[in-house]
Amino acid sequence: MMENEPNGWISLKLGDICLVNPKLDKSTYEDNLLASFVPMPAVGAESGKIDVSQEKKIKEVKKGYTHFFKRDVLFAKITPCMENGKMAVVPTLKNNIGFGSTEFHVLRAFNCISEYYLYYFVSSKKFRIDAEHKMTGAVGQRRVPTSYLSNSLIPIPPLNEQHRIVTKIEELFSKIDKGVESLQKAKELLVLYRQSLLKHAFEGKLTEQWRKENPDKVIPADELLEQIKQARESRYQQQLEEWESAVKLWESEGKKGKKPSKPKKLTLFEFIPTDELNSFPVLPAGWTYTRLGYFIDSIDAGKSFKCNEKEPQNDEIGVAKVSAITWGEYNEAESKTCTDLNQVNKAFFIKKEDFLFSRANTIELVGAVVIVKDTTKKIMLSDKTLRINFLNLNKSYVLYYLRSKNGRKEIMYHSSGNQESMRNIGQDRIRSILIPICSNEESTFIVELLSQKLSAIDKQEQIIEQTLKQSATLKQSILKKAFSGQLVPQDPNDEPASVLLERIKAEKARAGCN
Repeated sequence: MMENEPNGWISLKLGDICLVNPKLDKSTYEDNLLASFVPMPAVGAESGKIDVSQEKKIKEVKKGYTHFFKRDVLFAKITPCMENGKMAVVPTLKNNIGFGSTEFHVLRAFNCISEYYLYYFVSSKKFRIDAEHKMTGAVGQRRVPTSYLSNSLIPIPPLNEQHRIVTKIEELFSKIDKGVESLQKAKELLVLYRQSLLKHAFEGKLTEQWRKENPDKVIPADELLEQIKQARESRYQQQLEEWESAVKLWESEGKKGKKPSKPKKLTLFEFIPTDELNSFPVLPAGWTYTRLGYFIDSIDAGKSFKCNEKEPQNDEIGVAKVSAITWGEYNEAESKTCTDLNQVNKAFFIKKEDFLFSRANTIELVGAVVIVKDTTKKIMLSDKTLRINFLNLNKSYVLYYLRSKNGRKEIMYHSSGNQESMRNIGQDRIRSILIPICSNEESTFIVELLSQKLSAIDKQEQIIEQTLKQSATLKQSILKKAFSGQLVPQDPNDEPASVLLERIKAEKARAGCN
């Protein structure tokens, strides 16, 4: 019974106003008869949309699939489909019958109950949250039991009021959906604008005016390459001197421990073959292509640690998950707890301003890069996360390039693995990535421009996301009013819902239901 139940309303169990998972005598259908087929992906999340265009012969689906008719309400019973709101009213079907996933519950409303009223009730966020708490089964395979649906209470208004409520819901939802559609289009345009900015930035178009105004700061490509070579050689000589000092210290202390490793010799500086550049944009004067490796001072790689999957607490040491590095910001909450303290190495701790690279991940996220803005926990690099230290190249410039369309193409070209699942890119292949470069002054200006413009895009996207959330919240508020009798006015001339009980009983009797 509802609190302050409106006049003419009555609370009933779902099992009283509809058939839950009704049976079907399939022997009455010919095997070769075509029927509509609805797999789980054909039902939209929180939209009520359903695609019934697929067709299969009855003999292909009469075993192992759920049957339904027009007007039935499909209710996804398995996690996470149920929580995501995969519910819909079945429209006209091929030969008036449909089959679909066994993970659907079927609710067949009696004639004096609006199927859309029923749909809006069971698809509401409140009902789904309650249903989630009643799920049974193992993790990842939890389902809403039939008994829960049958015994759930639903407020029933007079039939005429049901129709008025549905009409009002659809009217209000339509207005909200139009706004959401506009927001989604704006969101898509921002994505295109972001990629356009990045594309122009690394083709030299974004700073075309800057070069005209600063001709003295534009360095010819051969001079640019010579500067890179000199910087690398200078750094290598510094590393040799540091190594020689470390060896002398090691010898003076009686050669205890492992002898310091000698720096690797510099790789030969090569010019990029013309045929490798054929698919790349032509660059303006003062720009050239080279290997990313010529700017890499060192790459730090973590290890595969023994871990507990839970997030580290207090002073516990964590290990970054692959999900810590996405196209957003570094998320230190996406970490697990190192359970073997003998494996802890402070050299692996992630620090503020670190440039992190996801070397093994899904096809969408392999090569994802972030610059760490801040840290509050002791989190180590894992075997799938790399820290790259650059020499004589702005790391934000690299980050923006690797997030551009051409940067992503390079990562995918150099990575390996299953296209459908995990991809991997090794350190040597990372060093082989082609990157367009220009003078330090111009690259610094590019980073400044991109930072300003992309920050503005991010803010617009945040506003859109917040508005989309508000739209979803508004819909749930409308449904709450609808099922408490506050959305449309009551009509004293309406036949009270209690009268529907007699009709339902008569309909049940005709259907042979108890």
